[in-house]
Amino acid sequence: MATEKDLNFLHFIVASTDSGKIKWEPAAEPDRFVTSFRGKYNVIVDKTEQEDGGTLFYLKLTDDADQELLTISHYESSDVKQLFYLARRRSLNVDAAIDEIMGAEPGPGPIKDEDIPF
Repeated sequence: MATEKDLNFLHFIVASTDSGKIKWEPAAEPDRFVTSFRGKYNVIVDKTEQEDGGTLFYLKLTDDADQELLTISHYESSDVKQLFYLARRRSLNVDAAIDEIMGAEPGPGPIKDEDIPF
């Protein structure tokens, strides 16, 4: 059961991710993203398919010995699901890809008819 302090930590991570203050990296496993704090704590956000066909989203805080300090699932707070998609978007540079395609960033320029395969 998540405490008020746990949920405040989650809100801090969501807000810091949304503002770009946290740098997320893809983990070796698909649909898992990780960030580190103070060189000794890792925050992992994950999406796992369950046997019953549902999807579980969770945040896990671990220390440098890989000991689990905290786990919060989306059943305890819907912010976990939001965090997963924010972390995914940041780590995969989705906004930069969209900007490049739409011509907002320096590059080949805006999309022309000949750039779109039919």
